Amino acid sequence: MLNLQALNQLNPLWIVRKLDELRWKKDYKFNFSSYSILEIGPYYNPTFSGDNVRYFDVYDRDEILRRAREKGANERDVPACIHFLSPTADLSIVSGTYDIIFASHCIEHQPDLISHLNQVSKLLSDGGVYIVRAPDKRYCFDYYSPPTELSDVIAAFEEKRTIHSLNSILRNRVYKTHNKSVLH
Repeated sequence: MLNLQALNQLNPLWIVRKLDELRWKKDYKFNFSSYSILEIGPYYNPTFSGDNVRYFDVYDRDEILRRAREKGANERDVPACIHFLSPTADLSIVSGTYDIIFASHCIEHQPDLISHLNQVSKLLSDGGVYIVRAPDKRYCFDYYSPPTELSDVIAAFEEKRTIHSLNSILRNRVYKTHNKSVLH
């Protein structure tokens, strides 16, 4: 069993690969049960499960179930409980501290990245790790979208945005494309 210090020193890419193995092969040889875990945005296919895991989402369980049915996903994979619910993705409602905070395909939706990272920092235990799985821009619907500028990130923080700017929304809609990587 890895302690938090050892986990913190692992190569983040190795951690993500191991999580992918756990998720897709359901090979639970790497045991996370001794860590307190907050999974942000488990949707209808959480990466972690167990008594040590808490879930945060912008949708309640009923909405996640509805979306799972719509996509033909396995409803049994939907978490039994969304412990923390915030339609604006405000992590300040989360109680406790966590050894691991894991977010899959959520960070790119934050209207204020700096505030998000500050909130995560407050929720991490000493030596805790924040693991982020983000889409590869080259193979998703953001392919033609211009990259976010650092000035946009800072402006969002200074303006204390809780929703995306009109400029961000329009830019995202104008550049929408497919998410079929083979076509790229």
